Amino acid sequence: MDTSAVTVDQPRASGDRSRPLFRATVAILVYNVIATVVAIVVELPTRFGPSADPGPIATEWITRGTAISAPLMPLLLLLASAVLARRRDRWRIAGLVGVLIVSALFLTGAFGEAFGEPTDQVPRAVLVSSGVFWTLVALGLIGLSIRAIVRRG
Repeated sequence: MDTSAVTVDQPRASGDRSRPLFRATVAILVYNVIATVVAIVVELPTRFGPSADPGPIATEWITRGTAISAPLMPLLLLLASAVLARRRDRWRIAGLVGVLIVSALFLTGAFGEAFGEPTDQVPRAVLVSSGVFWTLVALGLIGLSIRAIVRRG
C-alpha cells in the first residue's frame, strides 16, 4: 500500500508562541477595568506626575490612570500590539515590539506610583503594592514578548 498520498493533519511543532502573550493581555485588561472602577469608587487618584488640581478621577484615569490602574491609551496600544503579535506575517514583529514599548511605559508608571507621595486618600501601602504589581506585569510582558520573538521559528 502506497502511503505517500496520505496526509495527516499534524499540529505545528512550534505552536502559536503569542497565545500566552494574548491571554496575559486579556487578563491585564480585565484587571484594569476592575481596578479602575474600584479606584473611582474608593477615590484613589494617581500620584505619579504633577498632582496639582488633578480633577475628577472618573475622567483623569483616561489620560493619567489611577493609583492602581493604567491610563487608557497604553491599554489600547497593548491590545492593538497583542492582536498584531498573533499574526503570521511581518506585522507580528511590529506587534511584539509594540508590547515591549508598552511594557516600558508600564514599568515607568510602576516606579512613578511606587515612589509617589502618599496622601490621606492614597496611603503608601497602596502605592508600593501598585508599583510592585505593575512592575511584575511589565516584566512578565517583556518576558513573553522576547519568548515569542526568539521562538517564532
